[in-house]
Amino acid sequence: MNLQKYFLITVLMGSFTIALPKLAQGQSLPELTPTTPQAVQYLKQGLQEAQAGNTDSAIALFEEAVSLDRTLAPAHYNLGLALREKGDLQAAADAFYQAVSINPNLAIAHANLGAALLEGNNPEQAKAYLEEALELSPDLGIAHYNLGLVAREQENFSAAISHFQNAQKYRSEAPEVHYHLGLAQLETGNLDGAKTAIEEAININPQFEKAHYALGKVWAGEERWNRALNAFEEAVNINPDLASGYYAIALMLLQQEQWEPAQENLQQAKTLYQQQENREMALYAQQLIERIAAQIEN
Repeated sequence: MNLQKYFLITVLMGSFTIALPKLAQGQSLPELTPTTPQAVQYLKQGLQEAQAGNTDSAIALFEEAVSLDRTLAPAHYNLGLALREKGDLQAAADAFYQAVSINPNLAIAHANLGAALLEGNNPEQAKAYLEEALELSPDLGIAHYNLGLVAREQENFSAAISHFQNAQKYRSEAPEVHYHLGLAQLETGNLDGAKTAIEEAININPQFEKAHYALGKVWAGEERWNRALNAFEEAVNINPDLASGYYAIALMLLQQEQWEPAQENLQQAKTLYQQQENREMALYAQQLIERIAAQIEN
């Protein structure tokens, strides 16, 4: 299950109760206008639609809610979640920003704003909101996870490992947390740590092809070619369009001097790379095919 979607579902189920703004000392209650009860009703209906997987309907209902009551932070927040689910990152970030502007204590909105900014390739601004989320709620797994992604992107692998390990404590059921911890461990050369984390990701989601591919890289790092080959083959069985999987299979076969099967996998990789407009990797595959052909002739 996609991690962002996972958090969407779990947060939506409880957000109406947890996301109501806290009153500061001496602050008066907002005036209950005639539109507010209807806005809350739209919010509740939107939550039901979101939980049922009807994202478009949920968006329409959340938009109705915020049009009736601009101060309803849970409606802005859940609108952001639904928009992010649709891939509209800018609109999602705008909705999350509205939520935190109305309720600055809403840690999960800070975290999702940071996540949307990170996904939109704005890691520095994302980091600021994610750190704010942790100040408000130190055990917020999604904030630790996304700070780990920021740290990995910035090649600060020790910080990434620390954040992913914290995310494990609070979101241990999310396979992506273990997967990215494994990648960070792999990047530091800790093959045992990488293997443990990636295998846990696979235990949670056996169809996680990226985790199988990463496990193949771990086995290859230990020069255990057959195990690496099996892992790469499992990855392409799950996702037949994984060009890098066929390329990796070919490299493992070359280690065992299985020339013709290696050629076949390289040809498949080349075809997929061309379809995906990855000209550089398609060229590498072609060059290897030619070198193998020369080897066979000799």
